[in-house]
Amino acid sequence: MTDKEMKEEIESIAQELDEKGYAIAVNYGLPYIVVTDSSGEVVINEQGDDAQHTIDDAEAASEKFDVNDEDWMLYHLEGAGML
Repeated sequence: MTDKEMKEEIESIAQELDEKGYAIAVNYGLPYIVVTDSSGEVVINEQGDDAQHTIDDAEAASEKFDVNDEDWMLYHLEGAGML
């Protein structure tokens, strides 16, 4: 898969999740990542080292594929079967 195709896939999955009502909140300082579903229920709550690892991966992927961090995080979490 080319970088362009990967960018399109990441953005497509993130858009699908957004349309289903998923939302992501990221705090880069603490760090934490919270994902909620359409009812507002928290479905993912990463903190500390787990969150920092995801954030670091997202920052690297966002540079490589020219996508925003949150889109990559949603793509990654969905691909891991967490959403």
